[in-house]
Amino acid sequence: MTNPKQHQPGRSESEPFQKLIASTEHAAKAAAPMMKCAACANLEFASLAGRRAKAYLDIPSEIVQCRSPQDLIVAQARFWQAMLRDYAEYSQRVVTALRAFDGEVRGPENGERRARERDLLTFPNVFGFPAWQLPASQRTEEDRAA
Repeated sequence: MTNPKQHQPGRSESEPFQKLIASTEHAAKAAAPMMKCAACANLEFASLAGRRAKAYLDIPSEIVQCRSPQDLIVAQARFWQAMLRDYAEYSQRVVTALRAFDGEVRGPENGERRARERDLLTFPNVFGFPAWQLPASQRTEEDRAA
């Protein structure tokens, strides 16, 4: 009888462990784009939650400054406009993150591996939101003249 704990010639003691590590490295590399996308979406959600919490906390100071019912209506309209703008920016950024995930999974179309540089701590277009426009084929003559 042979003792299974005896060292067998030609076989390393850590070979099964090395194979296990190699398989988990491959799985980690495969899951990396998904985790990166989830981290970006989580960062965007935290940013949205912070902006909305600040807006809700600013309500009392806005109401105190109102001197007439018209001022109250204007303050309320500003609140709702800021809310809609915040949610639109959030959804745009999450969709952008999902598109980046899709591109990383499929890889570049031309077969080259391009390095993507992205700083996750800066927020591009924080203060600007591009205006929505109809494609040129759907514009009417009145729209083109204007």
